[in-house]
Amino acid sequence: MMKEYQHWNVHKINKTNDGELIVSVELRDKEYNTLELSFKWDGCVNLWKRYNGYTNDDQFSQEVEENMDYIHICDLEEYVNQLQEVLVIAKDILGEEKYERDFK
Repeated sequence: MMKEYQHWNVHKINKTNDGELIVSVELRDKEYNTLELSFKWDGCVNLWKRYNGYTNDDQFSQEVEENMDYIHICDLEEYVNQLQEVLVIAKDILGEEKYERDFK
């Protein structure tokens, strides 16, 4: 049985043809079904974010693509650390009240 995670559903585990090695794992967010993430054997991550009412269940089209952001990250831990620092900077510069209202 697959482990349950708070924010993500494991959508698919891709393996080599012989089934021995995991090549990539596809995740989809639970809350809005607008984030899709694939982490690969090489440690890199592909992240797609759909918006304007589009979800992971929508068939891919030009219109869906125009309402989607994509980012490829190969140093995920460092990227997350940098983004966490952005929150600290926002709180320092904007103040506690505005941070709590707009960034949470």
